[in-house]
Amino acid sequence: MPIDVIIILVVVVFFAFTTWFLGRFFENYKFFRLIPSFAALIAAFYSIYLTDTSMEDSEYLTQVFITVILLAGALSGAITAIVIDRLIPLIIKISRK
Repeated sequence: MPIDVIIILVVVVFFAFTTWFLGRFFENYKFFRLIPSFAALIAAFYSIYLTDTSMEDSEYLTQVFITVILLAGALSGAITAIVIDRLIPLIIKISRK
């Protein structure tokens, strides 16, 4: 397996675990679950800006890779937050019937 895929999978698992942990720690505040996703999204947009202003090809490729990693982390955190908010309560409600 290429190292790029392994790095992206590690970041996805990290953001999913961080979102889950914040969801367990701050059960009454749903906004805290989305903080890792928003932070990664802001960092990805900043990385896109740096990509646009970079002059060298190696910097450009590095910033594109960092952007892909951060967007994958933001997406996995958002999906985990949606699963925690919507899907798990629905499964629990159905299983109690």
